Amino acid sequence: MTGSHCGAVIFRKAVDLFEAAFGYRVPAASFKYPDSEDRFFRNLFALAGMSRNTVATGRFSLPEWTDLFFRFVVADVPGQIPAARKTGFPPEPEDAARETKSAYFWLMAALIEDVWEHCTSDRLKYRDQCYLDMVADLGVASVHDFGGGGGRFALALAGRGITVRYSDTNHVKRRFVRFCGRELSLGTLYTGGRPAGDCDLILAIDVLDHVANPDTCLGLLQRRLGGSGFLLFDASFADDGWHSGDENAVARFYDRLARDFTIVRLNMPDVSGMLCAVKPAGRRRGVLAWPDCGALCLPDGVKTIPLDGDDGYLVATGSRMVPPFVVSTTARDFIEAFRAPVETRAIGKLAARFALDKAQGDDLVTDLFERRVLGGYHVRHALEMLELRP
Repeated sequence: MTGSHCGAVIFRKAVDLFEAAFGYRVPAASFKYPDSEDRFFRNLFALAGMSRNTVATGRFSLPEWTDLFFRFVVADVPGQIPAARKTGFPPEPEDAARETKSAYFWLMAALIEDVWEHCTSDRLKYRDQCYLDMVADLGVASVHDFGGGGGRFALALAGRGITVRYSDTNHVKRRFVRFCGRELSLGTLYTGGRPAGDCDLILAIDVLDHVANPDTCLGLLQRRLGGSGFLLFDASFADDGWHSGDENAVARFYDRLARDFTIVRLNMPDVSGMLCAVKPAGRRRGVLAWPDCGALCLPDGVKTIPLDGDDGYLVATGSRMVPPFVVSTTARDFIEAFRAPVETRAIGKLAARFALDKAQGDDLVTDLFERRVLGGYHVRHALEMLELRP
């Protein structure tokens, strides 16, 4: 997103955030079109200063997080514009529409995008709650929120009394999370210093699919976990120009994940990319394959819908990440067999029950794994664990 329209797009999201949180309709004529960085920050500062009905509870919630964001804007923006420190905002420059966006603009834009998405998207609200529920199920006392963004999870977990070490490369986001921690009196939230190596869980939400070498990053996280902690991650690896989708890099990531980690949570609702909790398992020798983690089963959202005539079935997963696709009647019956958990060692017998030979079974399960329909993870050339036989 470049050019003079970028400020307008980001400012519109700030207005959406304001309206969604406070139930207040901002009149369209309230602000000039933000076609420059100067006008963008003037508008943002004025929006943040508008009166609104808020009830400070002192506990983390999405409305309170939004209110904290706008209070942070009032406190932070003037200090980043030198001429505004003594005089308020300086006069708008004559060449404002042609000015180059500063680093501060892009860092603030990323913060707005982060808070806006978590607070206005029903899909993300549901996904976020899945993460928080999983952390609660794991019963951890200390968390490192790696690449924690605007602090959605760090603040919520610290509010539960969990010790949280937060880190992010965006220094505007770091200042915002520190500001929230002070305002909410979160004594268990830490936003500086080197993360401790003995935390119970590392949270890496929408992070590993944004780095150039996710396998290298995975190794660093493994060393910080020690031998007993958990890694909870969500990564889509979509080849869309925004995420890291390089085929070789992704293959190296899964090879390392298969070799050095054991799955402890699987088959969670597929509402984003791939949600998985793992534990370091030490280095294994021989074939790189998943250990038998119990069983595979279909997520609740997967539906098989009959097509007219004998054209087979449409498989719909209820996820944007897995578009609907068509399968034969035999393949549909094979898929439906996973409504009840199926042990990985028994998949071969299941394939034989449907008269699938090894090649057919390999192709079908590979396809289901690649599409994430089983909530599993495909490791290239390592389907031996499925034990499919003619």
